[in-house]
Amino acid sequence: FSLGRQTSLPTATLTGIQVNTLASALLQSNTIALGGASTGSGNSYGIYANGPVNLRITNNIVYNGRSNTGGTGTHYAGYGLNNPTGIVTVAGNDWSANGPGGMLIRFFGMDIPTLVKWRMVLQGLSIPMEWNSISETPIFVGTSDLHISSTTPNHLIRGGAFGAVGPDGNLDYDIDGNQRPYSASIGACEISGTRSPRLSGS
Repeated sequence: FSLGRQTSLPTATLTGIQVNTLASALLQSNTIALGGASTGSGNSYGIYANGPVNLRITNNIVYNGRSNTGGTGTHYAGYGLNNPTGIVTVAGNDWSANGPGGMLIRFFGMDIPTLVKWRMVLQGLSIPMEWNSISETPIFVGTSDLHISSTTPNHLIRGGAFGAVGPDGNLDYDIDGNQRPYSASIGACEISGTRSPRLSGS
């Protein structure tokens, strides 16, 4: 798990987590947030995958709030340059990229702007994933504190994939040392508060 946010470097290409060719990775229960104004041509990526072997992406907040202010880059929550060659699982994530120049996902050479269209692409390819993911702008406690505010109802609370365990196969814990319940929150930290009712088709 990790908490990370980058808001400066206005002309840079930024990447939250990158997984490269021949690597395998478990990306679970992270909070990734990119922000700030882009004045150059550099793109930014919450998660960038370039032909890994086995890849599991579950229960992550991937928020790219970077915005173009005279810039021309595209700011992705998720970006797949080349597809994984092994086993892939993607579920229970919160993907959002809502600033000017934002794009939710790139996959198979296509820019996919919304979660609904992302699911349609996966369904068309007979890939049964992401049915329980959401696209909700997270409300953080502060600019440098990426814990989620518990005073505003949201879909992150108990919104992750059920039954996630740690990398060693034992109980999973959040970044603050709290044990994860069977129905865990999305992101690096467990959240107490009120869960918003899920809308049909969301």
